[in-house]
Amino acid sequence: MSQRFTVSSRTGLTDGLPQQSIFACVRALHDRISSRFILVGGASAAILGSRRTTKDVDILVSDSSIMQVLQMAQGFEVTDGKLYFKEATMDEAVPIDILTTVDDSLGFQDLNAHTTSLDGIHVLKLDIAMAVKVKCAYLRTNDNHGAEKRRSDLRDAVFLARKLKETGLTISDDCATLFAVGYYHMIFLRFNMLGSEFEELIDVGIEKLLIPWNENTAEQQEYYLCFAPEGSDPLTVELDEDA
Repeated sequence: MSQRFTVSSRTGLTDGLPQQSIFACVRALHDRISSRFILVGGASAAILGSRRTTKDVDILVSDSSIMQVLQMAQGFEVTDGKLYFKEATMDEAVPIDILTTVDDSLGFQDLNAHTTSLDGIHVLKLDIAMAVKVKCAYLRTNDNHGAEKRRSDLRDAVFLARKLKETGLTISDDCATLFAVGYYHMIFLRFNMLGSEFEELIDVGIEKLLIPWNENTAEQQEYYLCFAPEGSDPLTVELDEDA
């Protein structure tokens, strides 16, 4: 069933795009390429009700030629290889990040069956979107930019877990099939989240994503054993914050 989203009175913080600009861009994308994209990232969280800011609109596309389609459409332009959208009433153009995969592996064809519609805009189902954020947080680079993106990923993961809990649902079998989380990955999340935040992921069944110990790579097992004893549960084992 299609759901609806509305623009709030919030215009966004100084380090992010105004919400009205985000939604105008999303609507324009829908008018031009309809079901050929899935809205992901911060803009997706925004139309689901998140109050966090974003500096661009991320879309997962069916094929990279969509860039050529959009740059010919009214309101869109390409500058220095980057796609932007701008209306006359907008103070600044909205950068659009065109993705062919999320989490370095899954593409449009993999995820299109796992979407829901918000006023015709295709977004990932809540558990799938949360799992994407969990995986992306782990894949971020170990520099200041990567750390900032990781914090944003994990804030989104908690927001999506809360939305999932509100619906009375937990992580689905489909989600668990698509996303595998290793033992070290799980304690990595715990090191980068407040205990209360990680509990919100547990509440919606993040343990379903955990693969058996013997399916972790030797490298992953070695990393895990630097922080926790063999045979321990990565969701509950006591962690040494100074390790």
